[in-house]
Amino acid sequence: MNSRATVQKVKQSILTHSMINSGDKVLVAVSGGADSVCLLHILYLLAQEMHFTIDVIHLNHSLRAAAEEDQLFVEQMCYFYGLNFYCKKEDIRRLADETGKSLEEAGRAARYAFFKETMKKRGFSCVATAHNQNDNAETVLLNLLRGTGLDGLSGIPYTREDGIIRPLLHVTRAEIESYCTENDLNYRTDESNADNIFTRNRVRNELIPFLQRNFNPNIIDGLANLAENVSEDAEFLNSYARRLFERVNSPMPKCTPVMLHIDTLRMIQRSIQMRLVRLAMHKADKYCAEFGKNHLDSVLKLLEKPTGTGVDLPGDFRAEVRYGWLVFEKKEENVKKNADFLNKSEFCIEVEAEKSYNIEIIGKIFTFSVSDIGKAGKAEHITLLDYDVIKNRPICLRSRQHGDKLTVYEDGRRKTVKSLLIDKKIPREERNEFPLLCSGNEVLAIPDIRVGEPYRVRKNTKRVLVITSEKIESQ
Repeated sequence: MNSRATVQKVKQSILTHSMINSGDKVLVAVSGGADSVCLLHILYLLAQEMHFTIDVIHLNHSLRAAAEEDQLFVEQMCYFYGLNFYCKKEDIRRLADETGKSLEEAGRAARYAFFKETMKKRGFSCVATAHNQNDNAETVLLNLLRGTGLDGLSGIPYTREDGIIRPLLHVTRAEIESYCTENDLNYRTDESNADNIFTRNRVRNELIPFLQRNFNPNIIDGLANLAENVSEDAEFLNSYARRLFERVNSPMPKCTPVMLHIDTLRMIQRSIQMRLVRLAMHKADKYCAEFGKNHLDSVLKLLEKPTGTGVDLPGDFRAEVRYGWLVFEKKEENVKKNADFLNKSEFCIEVEAEKSYNIEIIGKIFTFSVSDIGKAGKAEHITLLDYDVIKNRPICLRSRQHGDKLTVYEDGRRKTVKSLLIDKKIPREERNEFPLLCSGNEVLAIPDIRVGEPYRVRKNTKRVLVITSEKIESQ
């Protein structure tokens, strides 16, 4: 295939998969190898014709002795093309040691984090990477060897929701090398690609050539066709799962952590359950670690477990059952949430009627007023106390303390505030959001939860203290 045909093939892929629109700012990921050099040259040619602009991004992984030379090579290309060059140096070996990931996984995570950061900071529409048809074939084979499902057999997608695009995915490595030769494009060679200690390199250098010689000389095209056919079926199932997700996900706006309704999940076919779990994980963290069938199986077993049961997942995630919901969150988020609260000073605010109090530490506003019993409203976030019983007593709103108790029986017996919150199925990480109304050392009420027996409204109550709570929406 000549150069012109290769350019047209890339242009057609861009149009077919809606990768780039007129006016887009495209960030091209360039390592300096043949694939990315070819991609940059083609997008440079197409930019004026298709009315978009390009600049270049490069992550120096600090793994190879030639890494500095690679960076300089890409920088000089940008100078030649007149493009902005965004570069960052990262110690991937250190990151791999710190996170327990392989060098390949740590490098990938660092690259995509840098892409995301630069896209957001500089206002780019998308990032073009140089994955090609051979890469796709290798990915399908690797996934097949690992026992993948439909999503794994779909290979590398042309586009991703986070703005990653692959314009060369329909172009073979042979076509890329031919294009570079025809256009006198120099490129860097990564000697580690020949090192068969890495599984992907063994697939590329040994398995695929073996299959070409002994089974199918067009195995690259065959695997690409397989990926395309399977991806259509997988996309149908994923689309169905995305629609269902809105029904099983928590209906609360801006809800964190991500939660799925267990009773609804139980009524859904297992294959869709697995997709819903993946969607929940990616909603909790778009760049979460990949996890396999064994992890999905362990999560789905939670559907029959009691509240408090959970499993740890890759990427420092945890899935846990909480009062009819399957909850997904990064473990450090829950730890941080509790640590942030404990690290701040406890609060105790003396309150008066006809005033409002903004308690930022728990994200709520409390309003106090006095009303005749017949005029007092009743709603979910309104708490009523018999005002004539407490009118001459100083009252305050304070944070919970260990061992706090509320009188809940007529004979004076009490229950711990903690047990009352558990009875109301308040998740552990949300219990600090419920302050106590107190007078001296006595707890009068837990607004929104329960009023102490001596202060509750009775038939002979004439006036009530009305406490209205309102959650402060985070910006």
